[in-house]
Amino acid sequence: MNIWIIDPHDAIPGEPWGYKRGMILAKTLASGGNKVTYWASNFSHATKQFRCQGWGEMHISPDIRILLVPITSYTRHISFARMKSLLVYAYKLWKRAQAESRPDCIIITIPTPFSDYIAVKLSKEYGAVLITDFRDLWPEIFATVFPKGLRWLARILLTPLYWLRRYAFQNSYAVVAVCRTYLDLAFNIAPNLKYKKSAIIYGTGVQLNEFRAMMSCNQHDPDILPKNGGEIWAIYAGTLGNNYDVITLMGAAKIIAKNQKAQHIKIIVAGDGPLRPRLTKFIEQGSLKNLVYVGVLDMPHLCRYYAKSDIGLCLYSLDSTVVIPAKAFDYYAAGLPIIHSLKGEFADYIRNKGIGIQYEAGNPKSLAAALIELASDSERRIAMRHRLHEFAPLFDIKRQYTKILELLPQNVEQHDGN
Repeated sequence: MNIWIIDPHDAIPGEPWGYKRGMILAKTLASGGNKVTYWASNFSHATKQFRCQGWGEMHISPDIRILLVPITSYTRHISFARMKSLLVYAYKLWKRAQAESRPDCIIITIPTPFSDYIAVKLSKEYGAVLITDFRDLWPEIFATVFPKGLRWLARILLTPLYWLRRYAFQNSYAVVAVCRTYLDLAFNIAPNLKYKKSAIIYGTGVQLNEFRAMMSCNQHDPDILPKNGGEIWAIYAGTLGNNYDVITLMGAAKIIAKNQKAQHIKIIVAGDGPLRPRLTKFIEQGSLKNLVYVGVLDMPHLCRYYAKSDIGLCLYSLDSTVVIPAKAFDYYAAGLPIIHSLKGEFADYIRNKGIGIQYEAGNPKSLAAALIELASDSERRIAMRHRLHEFAPLFDIKRQYTKILELLPQNVEQHDGN
């Protein structure tokens, strides 16, 4: 089959940072004998840097081609500039698609406002099946920037985006979701999906054997922070943005620094985002030794930090719409007990499996208390680590992502994408 993946958000080969679900899907589909065109963008969502000027094209293998669609830049995830870039992406996608070979299948990341509508139009024009990959809660997340008393108004203003998402779901041949919560929501938005093919493909996943091999490889140790005897490391590796509880982490570090019984706790932060300058300035001005920023890391270096760490942090703001953190799958593979701030499906899973504890989002005292509690109980951490190692193989990339092959039609001539 000739398959298009429409996804302007994810990292592409050669980039050390950002979600890689799009490329994992592309490689999985190609392994099934399909030709894949991956419609990325020329602007990196993770680093906020241009990958090239104008259109770009990369050939990853004989069966995978990446088209870099030129868009406009933005600095904040939730902003008018972001929406403008998505509108430009959709327009350029539509124009270029007219000159491309006919696809048999189109996979569109939801949310990708405006392109969700374009994906439906293209699927109808070419008679291609449409698969929607439901990964995040837009437009819901945009409502969080409004004062709580005005969020009813946000719902009205964002009605066109809700309609576009529903239109894509209603016209899908199959739907994929990153968690049960999202799949159920898709069914609620478009009840006809209950009778279509569906699958849950969790997060970005990891290649477990390679991941653990990188954890065990110490050749990069001269480049990373040495761990002193008796230290307990808690690591946060992710986006340093307003939807993440980075400010709360800073406050917790300050509280821990004043606690004489918690001097063995060190918090390692890796990643990038708009709050990075504020974080580094906070560390410098406070002369904190228990909070260390180590920059943007490639996977070999990050995995060595995981190997030396004792706790994994999933830090999300009170208004976050995240259900299952992508970073959690790294922590599963690394065997790191998790401290998190989420409610719902993820919180239930962590509690039922006994692999972590929850703190109150936005509350530095709560996060500090959780860190001190887990850092002070080695037996509890060891028990959690054993449980994590038992079920981590369930989330291996190969086991998760091959589900996408089961959703493809056996005979594309029998389907019109509706």
